[in-house]
Amino acid sequence: MEHHQLNWQVRGICQDLEVNEFFDKYEEDKEVAASTDKICINCPVIKQCFEYGTNTMSWGVWGGVYLADGKPDNMKNAHKTSETWNKIIEKIG
Repeated sequence: MEHHQLNWQVRGICQDLEVNEFFDKYEEDKEVAASTDKICINCPVIKQCFEYGTNTMSWGVWGGVYLADGKPDNMKNAHKTSETWNKIIEKIG
């Protein structure tokens, strides 16, 4: 993949955050998960991030949704309220 195709990543709010907030800590701690969801909801590249995660069959949080093999993981996303889901869906389309 060419560099210009991933330039959305440098605009992500998560750029300087600890990576484990989107993987291990997200899985283990509902407070971290809720905090991470809020970060993603306010990110200007939430849609590109989600599309990247689903297109590359990724694991972890991509665009505010915890993915397993590029698909939403119901267990890891179970903490989300309907309000949180509505905000995410509104932004990722």
